[in-house]
Parts: sequence; C-alpha cells; structure tokens
Amino acid sequence: NGTALPNIPEFKGNVSTRYEFNMANYNAYAQLTAQYTGSMFNEIVVGNPTDLSFWNERQKQGSYHNLNFRAGIDQGDWGVDVFINNLTDEVAELYIQPRPYEASTITNRPRSFGAKYWMRF
Repeated sequence: NGTALPNIPEFKGNVSTRYEFNMANYNAYAQLTAQYTGSMFNEIVVGNPTDLSFWNERQKQGSYHNLNFRAGIDQGDWGVDVFINNLTDEVAELYIQPRPYEASTITNRPRSFGAKYWMRF
C-alpha cells in the first residue's frame, strides 16, 4: 500500500514542433521533438518489508530527456527525410537489473543519424 509501481514515472511528456515551408518548389519541413521521462523505481517490493537486504534491490532510476530532429521534403507520392535521433547524445538508464547474478543496466541508443527515401504506391 503506497508503494510506487515499477517503471512508471510520476511524470512523462513530449512536445513536437513542425515548420512546413516551400524550398525550390518542394514541400519541405523541419521538425523537433522533445521527450521527458521522470525518475522511477526499477522493481516493486514484494515479500517482507522488514528484510533490509530485500529493500536494497529496489533502485530509483534517474530522469532523462531526449531530443530528435527530422527534416525533409514531402511531395505526396514520394519524399526524402534526414534525421538525428538523440540529438544531445543523452545516456538514459531505461532499466536497472539489480539481481547479483546478472546485474546490468539497459540504456537507450546513442546519437544516430540517417536518411530515408520513401514512395507511396
């Protein structure tokens, strides 16, 4: 009773902004998306809460943010996109596995970038 659920932050939100414009007779756009995830616990406490060794397994994971950028042209039937994901190269702890026999931390992907050509049929 009253224990925070695991992997559920108290606050999580995102916001996107997109600017559309013409560039050399092409429909172009630039978009920035920001996401914030608040701190959260990695495990739920079950069993005897007076057993202090059990409580040591529950860890609070820190909050993190992520910025993604995308730009491109969209001609309806085809388009080209360029993108940069994790623009600030934030290292976020998505999950901490506290068990002594396989302790590990799962993190997000580092900054990545690329391009995509697409067509509608």
